[in-house]
Amino acid sequence: TIRSLPSSLRILVSRTLDASLKGVEARLNVEPKPGAANSATRYEAEAKVENIGRDQVTLSHGPIAPLKWGAMTMDFKLPPSGAPRGVAAGDKVSFEFYIDADKQPQVTRMTLMAPEPKAPAATPSAAAAASPSVSRSKP
Repeated sequence: TIRSLPSSLRILVSRTLDASLKGVEARLNVEPKPGAANSATRYEAEAKVENIGRDQVTLSHGPIAPLKWGAMTMDFKLPPSGAPRGVAAGDKVSFEFYIDADKQPQVTRMTLMAPEPKAPAATPSAAAAASPSVSRSKP
């Protein structure tokens, strides 16, 4: 332990630890410098997932007016954490992205959208009940 050291060495160790802790504290209290990822304009859209790779996702999205992009299918870089769990090809998603320093679209958020409700399938008895019946009277 530090108490078993001679007093001159204890002072040296104590000062070294104090300086080290102050350096750590100073680094922790510094605001992060703005970079492309946290200062770039964000865009939001909805899309259908066409394919998911390790580093990118292919999305078919509608028009994105602020960028003057029409509807198209294109690749977007995934965040370092990858695609969200449960998202698969064919799913509909809402997503947020920015254009990175390499002028590539980079996904920052992707959320699975609820599937659109399907119309109930017509059953023969329901179809018969819904169609008007024609009765003929005997002369």
